[in-house]
Amino acid sequence: MAYLLAPPIARLALLAAMALTASAAAAQELDQSAPGLARSISFAGFSPEIGVAVRPLDNTDANIRLQQRFAEVLTRRAVRVQQMPAPVVLNFETETQQIINHAKDEGGTVRYVLIATLDDERTGQRLWQGEARYHAHPSNEEETLDGMVPILADQLGRTVRQRSFRLE
Repeated sequence: MAYLLAPPIARLALLAAMALTASAAAAQELDQSAPGLARSISFAGFSPEIGVAVRPLDNTDANIRLQQRFAEVLTRRAVRVQQMPAPVVLNFETETQQIINHAKDEGGTVRYVLIATLDDERTGQRLWQGEARYHAHPSNEEETLDGMVPILADQLGRTVRQRSFRLE
């Protein structure tokens, strides 16, 4: 109640202090040494009860397996997954990029990227977009991307500025 009675400038100062505290806390949660980073942005809400189809933008064998993995993970998170056609579609694509480190003789690292969007097929509206990146020494691409699926699925429909992660 005292907050409402405070002068507008005092309320603004209090809100600014709260925002700085929240930003500092969020920055502390970001593990700078973690090889993975995920972020997402929600443009509009969606109901998980509406049917969602999962569609890879590239029909490679690896992406077809990831399509099944997405479907499993989303189903466990109470999202109703269905085949096409569906009112809402989770589109995804993957990238693997070799990063050469000329300064060291370590052979470099690999950057694995998983990008997903949630689109309303009825209106053409993008509801959500997420991306996970993981830097590692060359390893099993399929296992690495498979481990990134739950990271993005946890963020589905939510805005997450940055979240660091490690795959076990």
